[in-house]
Amino acid sequence: MDLLSDVLSTLRLQGRLYFGDTLSPPWKLDLPANDNMLKLHFVASGECRIDTGEGFREFPSGGLAILPSHISHSMKSADSETPTRLVCGEFSFDGRLRHPLVEQLPAIVLEGCGDCSESIWLQQAMNLLREETARLEPGHDALVQRLLEIVLIQALRHFVDQGGHGSKFLQGMNDPAISRSLAAVHANPSSNWRVDTLADVAALSRTAFATRFQRVMGESPMQYLTQWRMLLASQLLRQPKSSITQVAHAVGYESEASFSKVFKKTVGETPGRFRKTAVE
Repeated sequence: MDLLSDVLSTLRLQGRLYFGDTLSPPWKLDLPANDNMLKLHFVASGECRIDTGEGFREFPSGGLAILPSHISHSMKSADSETPTRLVCGEFSFDGRLRHPLVEQLPAIVLEGCGDCSESIWLQQAMNLLREETARLEPGHDALVQRLLEIVLIQALRHFVDQGGHGSKFLQGMNDPAISRSLAAVHANPSSNWRVDTLADVAALSRTAFATRFQRVMGESPMQYLTQWRMLLASQLLRQPKSSITQVAHAVGYESEASFSKVFKKTVGETPGRFRKTAVE
């Protein structure tokens, strides 16, 4: 089960380029926390400095940063002479929908291709992004949007390969027992999952599994199951041909009433209200 792709597609992240230009020193950008938005910064040429809450650090040519919505950050020129070409993208998502990937993602700063030498695809994607944002040709906007999405996914993949430290969900993907239980939930969300049946999938005792899941993921297995079901339900509710009862059954609830109660508690509004504002 490709857990990362499953989460990204369900969250419906939509990327766009919002800044791409050369800045002459001295300059400084203060970027506040922005609800429901991931930020991406790429130093296409030159150099600068970046502060994600722990003081300014070098951000050289080829540097890449992924900033979650809850982190404010600043960037500024590194010296008084070197211009910097920045490529900045953002990825929006529906803030009514929760998932540990976007809620707990730390600031990811790769200081040039030296940090990603084992990820050839990430290097190549950044090189293509650098070249494409330097020119305006037919299809520019569509291509840059897709390149930004590729760079984001490759950066997250690289971060997972490095252990995913700071993100409970990505660390869970790296834990063999927890990842098996997550894969089972994602593959069959409507199954009558219980802690003991998920423990069997993880090949652990019930107590050991529950304790380990809580420690790694920061929530109980049943809390994660409910959260994932509501994310899937929100996706299904965007399809006008699916009735709310059908959506309820698809995510493991026997009745529309029981599903609607959990959906409202989790998302903050009823399935019917959500559908009115989200139908494609």
